[in-house]
Amino acid sequence: NVKGGEWIANTDGTVAGNNQAVLIAQSDKQYNANAGNSIINVTGGTFKGGYNCYGNAVGDDQINIKGGNFNADPTQYVEEGYNAVEENGLWNINDSRIYSEDALIEALNNGSDIILGSDITLTKNWTPIGTIDAPYNAVFNGKNHKIIGLKVDNTEYAAFIAYAGKDAVIKNLNLVNV
Repeated sequence: NVKGGEWIANTDGTVAGNNQAVLIAQSDKQYNANAGNSIINVTGGTFKGGYNCYGNAVGDDQINIKGGNFNADPTQYVEEGYNAVEENGLWNINDSRIYSEDALIEALNNGSDIILGSDITLTKNWTPIGTIDAPYNAVFNGKNHKIIGLKVDNTEYAAFIAYAGKDAVIKNLNLVNV
């Protein structure tokens, strides 16, 4: 588990060569079925160099990034609910999960994919999302959190999401005190 510090592969922090990476997840599992997995969890730090993960299957060797600053694109290792944002050749990891009613409304109205980061209590009368002509077509992953206190004053569409399109995915969502 990496929570901070400066990690430099190569003396100049360049991204070069497979075995000169700053983060390498590799175990002997490919040679020994009883070997453990190599799992690196990153929540902070500054990383100068590349990354390599030699796992042969899901659940084998992993690099899981939820925070930090990087000089090489870490996108393929960024955890769900986080984004790698590049600016001037440096990547910062941002938490993109939704934590408030206003952020939820904004993301739904923009048609953005949503991952809840906590339970959300609704204080406003809810306008159902999606219409027959413009259905909701994004991914909504509640991550088993709750939407609490849904109140809909709409006799036509009494729903949290009124119309979901064929590309919509709505999962792991609990509605409480509707």
